[in-house]
Amino acid sequence: MQISFFEEFPTQENFQKLTLIHFPTKLYLASSSLKEFKKYARSLKKRNRFIREIIYWPVLSAEEGYWLSPFSKRKALLRLCEELQHKKINILWDAEFPIKASLYFSGMQLFFMNYILIKRFFRTYQGKITTAEYFPQHLFSRWIFSVLGLHFTPQNKKRNVVKMLYSSLRSYRSKEWMEKHILAGKKIYGNHFLAGLGLLAPGVGEHEKMIHVEQLQRDLTLCKKAGVKEVILFRLGGLNKEYLDIIS
Repeated sequence: MQISFFEEFPTQENFQKLTLIHFPTKLYLASSSLKEFKKYARSLKKRNRFIREIIYWPVLSAEEGYWLSPFSKRKALLRLCEELQHKKINILWDAEFPIKASLYFSGMQLFFMNYILIKRFFRTYQGKITTAEYFPQHLFSRWIFSVLGLHFTPQNKKRNVVKMLYSSLRSYRSKEWMEKHILAGKKIYGNHFLAGLGLLAPGVGEHEKMIHVEQLQRDLTLCKKAGVKEVILFRLGGLNKEYLDIIS
């Protein structure tokens, strides 16, 4: 089972955690532009020979929506699509509701146009897209999220889907709940299903809870038992010896 990492904040302090890794891994790196991403990627590949791949995770400003959806500012989506036009690099498309609730309303005017823009991008992009998504398990729920531009069915080998199963964020995510959703992910998406686990460190929601070592061991064991091909841990900056012992 491949163990990979998200890193939302490209700082030297977070990159320093790469020195702890002595197994083949992948890094999904958030950046505000392709130019910024390439600068970091060149440097990081020289720092750790165990990094197999670094994937571009584009993020917008908070005012633009931060994550990617039809609610995001149209100008930002157009900028991103233009930036990636004719490129073939692997990207992570983080399909979540905007970080600012005001965009739910201000973005409604251009929602349909943005929805068409995103669908066209997915249809024509030449590189590999991995989507990070919520986990609407039932068919009707998946349809609703698809209508909202927050769910994409993997239709070919160029598309994987990461379901965000962060057990530290919700008290109801018991062993039974996690096992049910991991198995459902494998059943629905097959080998296109990747599991997002954590949190090892908070993201933009600064007061998010961290995962206990026992929880991480449980979740990794469930993923391995289910035959999940890749687990992505959020995030690299929270890696420490206790977590590393479990991962190893």
